[in-house]
Amino acid sequence: MTKRSTLQQRARELQAAEGMGYTQALASVREQAGTLVYVLQPTAAEAADGITAEELGVRALPAHATPAQKARAESLWRSSPAHAPCRCSGGCDHGKPCDILPTDDPQHCAGLQVHVDRLAARDVITTWFDVHECAVCGDIEESEIEQPDLPWGDTQADADDDQDPDAYAGVRQAGSPLLCRTCGWTGGMACPECDGCGCSHDCTGWRHAEYANDDEHDSYGCRECGAGSGNDPYGECCCYDDEEDEVA
Repeated sequence: MTKRSTLQQRARELQAAEGMGYTQALASVREQAGTLVYVLQPTAAEAADGITAEELGVRALPAHATPAQKARAESLWRSSPAHAPCRCSGGCDHGKPCDILPTDDPQHCAGLQVHVDRLAARDVITTWFDVHECAVCGDIEESEIEQPDLPWGDTQADADDDQDPDAYAGVRQAGSPLLCRTCGWTGGMACPECDGCGCSHDCTGWRHAEYANDDEHDSYGCRECGAGSGNDPYGECCCYDDEEDEVA
């Protein structure tokens, strides 16, 4: 008899307790375990362009996705050509004619708008900030859109009982463009001590120390050889001996 994995066992238990299908129960258990199962994968053409499942937008998420996962997806989708469907959740002007000048104007642009970005607004958690760009003339249009069923965060009361919006993890806000799709750093997280993002492990700047995962780096020891860190607490770093000899 095939031995069930822990996830499969938990899925069977959830299936019996909630009366749901096994596939749905397994997806739910995997999500709770930190493994999000996308229901849509990139096409061959999309994969060739480097597009991942998380960049397909909300439509790639399972039906039981959390509000935080939906908000992150709405903030990370990759823009599409003007003739293709937009990957946002809807409500944009993607593919509509450029309206920079009236149609009877000799300089009227016949191009189509491309929805290039959607960011969380700053104050209201159901308001998003849209950016459209004409595929021909490059004119950029910025606007706000209400998404009552797609909040980008929670509101938490402070000491004065004021409701301050708190964005979900990974959700980009207006004024904080995405700096790197790999690590998720935004412009507001850029390190002033180097030109790198969260992927740059050689920088010891304060921004990297502030935003890096606690499990990712050891605050002690050499980042290159590991001497003096938790894995080699009594080791002696010799990485820069050659440089010191050259100076001498």
